[in-house]
Amino acid sequence: MSTYSFQNQAFEIQQYDKQKTFASFLPGLAGKRGIPLWAFYVNRGQAISSFGVRDKNGAILEFFPANLAYTYVAATGFRTFIKQSGKVQEIFDVRENDRDRVMKITPAALGLEERRPEEGYLVKVRYFGLPTEDVAALVRRVEIQNITDHPISIEVMDGLAQILPSGIDYGTQKAISNLLRSWMNVEGLPDGFAFYKLRSSLGDEAETKAVKDGNFYVSYVDGELTTPIADVDLVFDY
Repeated sequence: MSTYSFQNQAFEIQQYDKQKTFASFLPGLAGKRGIPLWAFYVNRGQAISSFGVRDKNGAILEFFPANLAYTYVAATGFRTFIKQSGKVQEIFDVRENDRDRVMKITPAALGLEERRPEEGYLVKVRYFGLPTEDVAALVRRVEIQNITDHPISIEVMDGLAQILPSGIDYGTQKAISNLLRSWMNVEGLPDGFAFYKLRSSLGDEAETKAVKDGNFYVSYVDGELTTPIADVDLVFDY
């Protein structure tokens, strides 16, 4: 099979994570009444390296230029862990670049696939923007298919390893990212969603101001709303 091909209206790259590095953007289109969102992706890890609204000062996932994105996307971007028979494996793990993987690029979406015949499943990931809505959002759909002729039992943990609250500019995040954590807060978890916002304004001034804007994360499993994990230490420990 050719490394590069065009099939079913999609440009396909076999073993995309072993090919020469490249970077691109998903189309920033959201229809006449929608709000566009930019998404920067690379052919490493699970592809999406950064996304946000307006510009780099409106990043929801921290922006890195391409040469750094190739390295950081696998750590701070989307990650998928599957536990089967007591063993945990990370899908699209950069340390396992001999896996059967493919990237599919269409005019409006980006797809990834990894086949694991030994474990008995196929993982499909698809990214696209949310059109014609009054909020800007990146949609990520993960599908796990049983490719065996018998039932299999798995546990799945999937999500984004970093989400920035609204109101953090590019330069400040680079300069004092650890200090900024003191201002960061997550609300809405009792209601089944995560709303990432700042506790107060960041300006160096005598009077602080309340911050109402935030970035949100909503997750569904088989159509049912599921409460996300907002504390990274619960996933990766110290």
